[in-house]
Amino acid sequence: MSGNFPVGSRVKLHTKFQGMYYGKLGTVIENPAKVSWSNDFSWIRVKFDDPVVLGEKEIKDDIFHVDNLIHVEEI
Repeated sequence: MSGNFPVGSRVKLHTKFQGMYYGKLGTVIENPAKVSWSNDFSWIRVKFDDPVVLGEKEIKDDIFHVDNLIHVEEI
């Protein structure tokens, strides 16, 4: 498991160069995330609360490095 982000953790995306994911909220659904192109186990899959919309495509989840995630406290 990468960092302290077990499955079910609530997170906020804090990407280095901002962009379309910056500030999105979501839930960790896979840690470590299995990626076919790398043996690096520091990837974490996050399902977004609201999908990212690019034209007609909706992105409901994606993978991120642990340093791009911040814990969000439940209220």
